[in-house]
Amino acid sequence: MTGETTMALMRIECPQADAAVIAETADATLLSRPLRSLADIEAIESVPLAERLRIDNFCHRVALAIEARDPQDTAIHYVPDGDIDRAAERVSFGELKRNIGRTASLLCSHGIGRNDAVAVLLPAVPATYWSILGAMAAAIVFPVNWMLEPKYVLRLIKEANVKAVIALGPTPGFQIWEALAQVAADLPSGVKIWSVPGPGGTLLPDSDLEAALDGNPEKAIWSDAVAGDNIAALVHSGGTTGLPKIVKLSHRNMSYRHWTLQLAQQLVFGEVILQDTPMFHVGGLIGRILPPFASGAGVLIPTVLGARDKRYIANYWKFVEKYRVTRLSAVPTTLAVLAKSPPVDTDLSSLLPNFITGSTSLPVSVQRRFE
Repeated sequence: MTGETTMALMRIECPQADAAVIAETADATLLSRPLRSLADIEAIESVPLAERLRIDNFCHRVALAIEARDPQDTAIHYVPDGDIDRAAERVSFGELKRNIGRTASLLCSHGIGRNDAVAVLLPAVPATYWSILGAMAAAIVFPVNWMLEPKYVLRLIKEANVKAVIALGPTPGFQIWEALAQVAADLPSGVKIWSVPGPGGTLLPDSDLEAALDGNPEKAIWSDAVAGDNIAALVHSGGTTGLPKIVKLSHRNMSYRHWTLQLAQQLVFGEVILQDTPMFHVGGLIGRILPPFASGAGVLIPTVLGARDKRYIANYWKFVEKYRVTRLSAVPTTLAVLAKSPPVDTDLSSLLPNFITGSTSLPVSVQRRFE
């Protein structure tokens, strides 16, 4: 669902970028077009999708957006614990590009190819981005719900014929590494495992991803050999109606989702978005996080726990103000909580009009109160 808010709005000051490059991933003719009625939708649909979706390799879209940003611009602001007063760690677009390329190169050096799956069991830490996008560049990424019981994680890894796993190492408050250790003996032979230390966690030299990336050349983020029909990612259901089921997402599927979000939200180059949702489901992966990235946005990670972190929710509007967040997106339950604690003496002028919600229907009373 999208809708305009009554909050104060402004146009963000976008970094200079090659207009031709941005035009390849942002359909400028549609960004300012109103969606008022069925007739407006039918007018858009009168043009064949193949003509609209000029680039259907999603990694190509991401690569163009990253290339268009100044390498020194901030791609990721990272606050691990929802503390508004903590100085955020910063990852530049230059570093992001390098890490995506090195991750792809690392996977290729271990014989992992286009049709192989790489499982990612990570909460919201910066390495999540180059793990997911690097795996997508070289193979098929499979973000797995790290809160699942070990037996379900094992089943998903086996069913997807996973060739490598990137997981959070021993970290206070998380049991990801311990759960993986429980099933390690039952993993398919030859599965490579890399670890990423979490906040206050233990660095494991023998499996540390950053150490493994050192010395690897930077591989291209995308290839002409990848077509729209190639599988980009696997996602699994929540298991509410039985065992989790795996779904395949093609590059064209993800590119189309990017295109539709641009149309619905009117995404513009240089935005700042909140990363407070898990990336192991479609809502987080291709609904809220990666598509804006492919439009040249930067992200703010306010906590590794996302909207589950009460400290972050208490500081929500302060994060919007401090980091000049441009777009909001949340599930109805989060919006309901936020509506009960409206911002006071907070500068929200960075916010742009169209916000998104999903997962379940947003009660009209919550929508009106939030607006």
